[in-house]
Amino acid sequence: TSLLKAIADRLPESAISAEDALPNLPHREGRIEYNGVTTVDAPLIVPNICSFVAQLDNHAPYLTVRETFDFAFQCRTGGKHEKMGLKTESNGSGATMDLDAENFTENLTIKGLDLSVCADTFVGNDSVRGVS
Repeated sequence: TSLLKAIADRLPESAISAEDALPNLPHREGRIEYNGVTTVDAPLIVPNICSFVAQLDNHAPYLTVRETFDFAFQCRTGGKHEKMGLKTESNGSGATMDLDAENFTENLTIKGLDLSVCADTFVGNDSVRGVS
């Protein structure tokens, strides 16, 4: 994480003397070059070429992998494939209703990420044993 933060210019420079520095506090010393250009030479270049987004994983530990993908799909689309840009037939039946009935997107995601083996396992967290 410290290396990624340094590359993305998200680490503070060392503003204190080496004697006063806390050894566990990450900071940047020296310079970082991007194809020979430093952040001093072109301070606006770093946000244009790279970024770092800190990640905080907060899961519902008692949901299974399948339920977690279903929850994400429900949140993004309201649970309907037609909201993904797929059209329904005029009589209300059609391909999107079939996709909804078979949980197509959730199952495709699980297969695509090769999670079929653990699809019905709790996601878990540091207190609940699961896949995380």
